[in-house]
Amino acid sequence: MRIFQTTAIAVVMILASATATASQSPNRDIQRCDTGLQRNVNVCNNMHSVGSNGWRTCLNTAMMMHETCVEDAVRRMQMRGED
Repeated sequence: MRIFQTTAIAVVMILASATATASQSPNRDIQRCDTGLQRNVNVCNNMHSVGSNGWRTCLNTAMMMHETCVEDAVRRMQMRGED
C-alpha cells in the first residue's frame, strides 16, 4: 500500500509539473512535450492497473520520452538562438 501511495503522489507531481510548465512556457516545442507527457500518463493509467509493475514501467518510459523531447526542444531553441 505504501508503494502505491508513493507512486500515486509521484504521478500527481509529474502531471502538476507538466501542466505548470506547459502553461508557463511560451515555447511550442516544450508545450508539445508536456502535452505528450500528460497523454502518455493517461494511457498508462488506462492500460495498466495503477501501482502494478506494468504501470510503473509505462510511467518510467513516459518520463524518459518527455526528458528526451525537452532536451531536443532545448537544442532546437539554442540552434535558433532563442535561449
